[in-house]
Amino acid sequence: MTPERLWENLASTQTCKGLLALVVILGLMVFDATPAAAFFTQLNYTTANHGEREIFSFAIPPGSQKPTLALTEPKQLLLTIPNILALPSGTFHLDQSRWIRSFAVTSIPEAKMGLMVTIGLKQANLSFRSRVGPEDPVAGSTFEFEIDEQPKPDPTQPMEIREGLVLPGRDGTLLVLSHTGTTEIEKNIEKGANPVVRIHLKAAKLADTWRPLDPGGLVENVFVYEFPEGHAELEVLLNEKADAVHFYESTKAGYFIVEILSPRDIGRSNNAKQIIANREYDLEQGASKPLHSIFPLYEPAATEVVLLDKRITEDYFWKAAKDAEKERHYDQARAYLGSLLDAFPDTPNREVIDFLMLDLHRHMGWKPGWLLYELEAVLARHPNTPNYSQYRFMQLKLLNESGRFENALSMMHDPNLPRDKGALLLENAKTNIGLANTHPGDPKFIQEAENHLQQVLTLTNGHGDKAASALFLLAKAHDLKQDHNAAIATLNQITSEHLGYLGKDPDKIMGIADIYYKYGQYQKSFQHYAMFMDAFHTRERTVPWAMLRAAEASFQLSRSAETQGQKHQAKEHFADAKRLFARLQKQFPGSDAAVWGKILELAMDQALT
Repeated sequence: MTPERLWENLASTQTCKGLLALVVILGLMVFDATPAAAFFTQLNYTTANHGEREIFSFAIPPGSQKPTLALTEPKQLLLTIPNILALPSGTFHLDQSRWIRSFAVTSIPEAKMGLMVTIGLKQANLSFRSRVGPEDPVAGSTFEFEIDEQPKPDPTQPMEIREGLVLPGRDGTLLVLSHTGTTEIEKNIEKGANPVVRIHLKAAKLADTWRPLDPGGLVENVFVYEFPEGHAELEVLLNEKADAVHFYESTKAGYFIVEILSPRDIGRSNNAKQIIANREYDLEQGASKPLHSIFPLYEPAATEVVLLDKRITEDYFWKAAKDAEKERHYDQARAYLGSLLDAFPDTPNREVIDFLMLDLHRHMGWKPGWLLYELEAVLARHPNTPNYSQYRFMQLKLLNESGRFENALSMMHDPNLPRDKGALLLENAKTNIGLANTHPGDPKFIQEAENHLQQVLTLTNGHGDKAASALFLLAKAHDLKQDHNAAIATLNQITSEHLGYLGKDPDKIMGIADIYYKYGQYQKSFQHYAMFMDAFHTRERTVPWAMLRAAEASFQLSRSAETQGQKHQAKEHFADAKRLFARLQKQFPGSDAAVWGKILELAMDQALT
């Protein structure tokens, strides 16, 4: 089907049918370019330790983001899997599961491809962990996660190191190690350009629950060695900015904490002591919580207030907010949370509520500058939240989106940013492209952007969502230099796979269409304008301009066909342009695009005569 006929057919159907058609078309385009396993992967299920541990695994596509596993409620896990369409299983059955009571699969609201799996747990305080196997450029890699129960630490047993977690924060970095048993621990700090902390454990070993740690903050890496004599050693590589190290330990809690500070850090001694105190209290109450319990969750408080002659707790507002969020009534959810804070200003759930409010504002489409102001206020209230790296990266992205490129550039080397090199390179490129726009006489910014984007393409081997974004930004960089050939050549490298990722972002689809139009590639620009109009028909400020440009592209195609003696095609393109101009006047009669459309239509008729 030609792009002209594609748009005509889509435009003549109902909006929902048109959108479904485009999603199917995009899905097939991406499916043709990547392995079937990348999208229709299968869930595998096994058990270990006599059924005490449940193990799940499935394939993820090459170059894809790693799935995330997070506890959203005391008895609810949320597994988010980007870039797959189905997750069937022939081996997992709820009635046979020791730990899982429900398993619900839905699509990711903001993405065209991806699933959210809500896992209901039969009891609180279960432990979970995940890992990704080595990646194959064709078959992808295997993601595996486990669920089991964590036993209480026993000081009378030999030392076993169970889990580890790196917690960056505004005031320093904590490395928290969970263990059972006891042994003699030797600490040694080797200073230098890159300091190293060595923790030698006599008569100790790694438990099978140990997973390699994600570095962050002032911790660059953690290596663990087991020796034949039964000893173990942790080698903690620190960032060059690390200046001071402190240790906190409790055999009763089964925690060993390393605090790492830079010269400017205030310190996190209170955080470390509170983590240990909370753990000891939980154990006294009979609860053995895993290490991920450090991340805050909403827990109903017993405090009551009288509202309309009824005694209510904060749970009344919280449940109403969560119900509204599920129905995507984000403004209502925000109102309920606001009422909760008004009625219970001293709620112990303030951190959870603040960050949920931030997510609601994002769903409501707040402008980047507004979101940034809100985020900075929340981070000031909760400077050492366990999700600090995630929100620090959000802050960097919002600085770029709101045009504060100098501030973004100064943040780029913050060690508290996540260690996702590809994502940071992309943001760095966006910053430099923004600076190139504001400093048109300085070529260094464009050169820096191009260098970063080429690194992304090398890192990803040209596959995945980061490679797709890199190609789009590289085309923008070439366009800034007015390098016609390089801009078009880069856009032509965008495959169906890349388009599947870029299709989630309306600005990128519109940007591709605009560059193609600018350099006279009218047929390709028409395709992308048509794609934009159908997939993002609710964006009433932008759709009229896409429709106007699509009509102009059709007219230019008509003129080109006329020049080449292809009179039949010239008439078809001309008719497409007329239909689009008429549709623009009908659907958006009061828009500036409609005014320009009328002018251009008259000019088109004059050119024909």
